[in-house]
Amino acid sequence: MDSKPSSKLVSFMIIGLCNSWRRWRWGLFTIGTLFAIVLANYWIADEIYSYVPYVR
Repeated sequence: MDSKPSSKLVSFMIIGLCNSWRRWRWGLFTIGTLFAIVLANYWIADEIYSYVPYVR
């Protein structure tokens, strides 16, 4: 037997890393989207709505 890893083994390792990265990528996308929504809402409430007079 060869002491070098076969190309099949290396390709399976790369595919396995890609599959696990896909799961993390969706989580990272979701967290980033939620952060952007919170940041935009804070900016709108602080910068824009502070100039609108409060009417009862």
